[in-house]
Parts: sequence; structure tokens; C-alpha cells
Amino acid sequence: MYQWDDILIVGDSYACSRHTPDHWPAALAIKLTGREYDKKKPRGEGFPGGAWWSTRKNLLKELDVRVPKILIICHTNEDRLPSDHDYGLTSGCVHHEHLVWKPAGDTNYTSDIWKATCSYFKYLYSPSYHLWAMERWFIELDSILDEHEIPVVIHLHCFPKKTPGLPGPSNSTPWIFRNGVTSVGTLRDLSDRYGNNAVETPGQFANHFKIPENLKIADALYDAIVNFKPEQNGTVQNLNLLRDPL
Repeated sequence: MYQWDDILIVGDSYACSRHTPDHWPAALAIKLTGREYDKKKPRGEGFPGGAWWSTRKNLLKELDVRVPKILIICHTNEDRLPSDHDYGLTSGCVHHEHLVWKPAGDTNYTSDIWKATCSYFKYLYSPSYHLWAMERWFIELDSILDEHEIPVVIHLHCFPKKTPGLPGPSNSTPWIFRNGVTSVGTLRDLSDRYGNNAVETPGQFANHFKIPENLKIADALYDAIVNFKPEQNGTVQNLNLLRDPL
């Protein structure tokens, strides 16, 4: 049986909601620890619209506190802008200012940040650079995992990798990590298929999925963790996250 602090879950909006027992990060932690939910969120954070830089910062911060026995990391898409304030700065900002996300209580955000983001994506954005930078992060992440020797690591890609210079998603093979299991497919594929990638209603949706699907994801990840074998490191696995094979 695991302890609460043995489990670390980091990523973007697919791992953001974790404050009730039917959100998948909390539901998973409850199953792994056998404890009742007492409003303590699982370790880690999910940053809506946040770049991989926010995930990296949060991971390193948590590793300095305590190395977990289980790490689940949701990898976002490459075109988001890094922010030391963990703002959600995506290409969607060009069309919708409300898509800019900022942490609760943040006092640094101004509309000038949204304007600068729009100008960046209009005049300066280089798809090939963003893809290169994210893949350098993936290489570094494997080195970090080498150093800390976390027993169970699960990588969930949230979005298809894009082809530089071409619009829309690519069918190219997702990055496969040397340490841990890489889940086949993407969370975006699943949320799109089930029609859940819409404005979320509290109590009905969380992490871009309906509540019953959050619980299915928790069940599938629980099975993957308790049945994890060291020889699975460096492999791609169908974790059957919604009990519905891709």
C-alpha cells in the first residue's frame, strides 16, 4: 500500500482538477493508498494552457521535497509559451483573451501580456523551434528520471505532435520515453471522441472528461501501476484508459 506523498501527478489541464474524490488524480490516489479523502490534493499541479516549462518547474520542486514512488506526467503540446508565472499562453489567445489562464491570486497579469502573446504567435512563432525545445525537455526528463530512480513512471501525451510548417495535428509517432511506460494515443483523442472537450460544468466535467470517465481513467491507471513490471520501461502500452481500446 502506498502513502499519499508517494504519488506525484503533474501536467496541464488534463491533470488540473484534483480537489474532489471523483477527479481522476484524487480518485487514483485514494485507490492506491486506501485512505478516505480529506480534501488534501494529490502532490503536483496541472496548469491549464500551461507550457511544459511549468510542468518542469513543478516536477523539480516536488523532487526536491521528496522523490515519489509513482510519477504520472501529462505532456502538453509544444506551441505553448513558457511563463515563470505559469500563465496559460496558447495560440488560442489570438482569438480569445479569456483563454489566458492565470493562477488564483495572481496580481501580475495585465492585458498587455495577452497583446504580447498575440503578437508573438502572429509575427514570431516558429513551430520547428517549439518542437525542438520540447524534445530537448523530453531528453532532459529521461536524465532526471535516471538520477532519481522512480519505480513507476507513466507518461500520458495530451496532444498529437504537430509537423513543423504544416497546420493541424500529425500522425507522427509520439515521443517514447526510456524511463517509464508511454501510453498509446493521446488524451485529446479520447476527450474529442467522447465529446467532452467543451466548457466544463462543475460537478459534471473535470480534466476535459465527464466524471464517470474520470473514474475510469483512475481505475485504468491503478491497474497499470499495480501490474507494472520493470521490463515495461521504454515501451508503449495501451492502458485502455476508458476501458475502450483505441
